[in-house]
Amino acid sequence: MIELAEAEANNPEVLAGILASLGGLTAIFASNDFLAVAVQKAARLMGRSVPQDVSVVLGLVTWALLLIARSFSGSTVAAGG
Repeated sequence: MIELAEAEANNPEVLAGILASLGGLTAIFASNDFLAVAVQKAARLMGRSVPQDVSVVLGLVTWALLLIARSFSGSTVAAGG
């Protein structure tokens, strides 16, 4: 899991670089609609198409459940940028 600063999400070129550095990415979970759109723009800059090459999943309730589950598992959250 990564977290992005608003400035990173607002810049498709920077976001594309971050996503490219993850390698082999096939799906992205976006915590809000703004990030989902930003990821789609970044994917296009990377020459990838949604949903053929990469899936973008949006779900605020699921996001909250994921964070709760991670807090119980003792996992840490890596911050981007």
